[in-house]
Amino acid sequence: MRVDELIALLAYPALDRAPEKRLFGKPYIRLGRLVFMVGFWVFQRAALLGYGLRNEPVILGKLLGSPVGEELSFVLTLREDAEGRLRETPADEFNFVQMYAVRVLRYMGIEYPTWPPNKALERKCDPLEVNILVRSAFWAGAAVGHHFPERFQACWENSNRIQPAAEWQEMRAAGLGLPEMQEENPLEEALSLVMQISAAWANELAAKRFSSDELAILTRLAENPG
Repeated sequence: MRVDELIALLAYPALDRAPEKRLFGKPYIRLGRLVFMVGFWVFQRAALLGYGLRNEPVILGKLLGSPVGEELSFVLTLREDAEGRLRETPADEFNFVQMYAVRVLRYMGIEYPTWPPNKALERKCDPLEVNILVRSAFWAGAAVGHHFPERFQACWENSNRIQPAAEWQEMRAAGLGLPEMQEENPLEEALSLVMQISAAWANELAAKRFSSDELAILTRLAENPG
């Protein structure tokens, strides 16, 4: 079972937009777009997955690609990272930008936000770096949604408020690949889509890893998430 396939399905909108193309040669992703588009999107989608499966740690562990028979312990080991992430997120800026993107950049020695934008965000990333960052975002987001569902809900509401137009355009000017117009993103709709994608993947591409009861639970949650 390749969990990277599930990550790719969940991250498709960001993965489709983030790469830039050379005139000749393969596409590439700059660090700023990797963190703020791909990693940020994966973190939020994984948090939705963890939240949707907050009462099903074994199923979540299987979706996260844990070793066989170690699903519960694997999910429990992720709790410490989630606790640290919540502890370090400022109360007055309790949103996914702070919880994920700013924290990742801080560990890289990059301060954000700064004006003009830090030139380090323009660095081209190699495929291994992309894979490591995306997978770590997947695990980290799932841990927050699963272990701290109420904090996740609050963060989702804060993060998906429509921002003042001037602030949004300033963020776009920083080269983060944001769309010109903001869109509303209700929790219920986003959760439903993530659970549908995950259930379909488990049933069609990874059924051997799941029991019939687990597949039935995933199917039910895809139809009635919450």
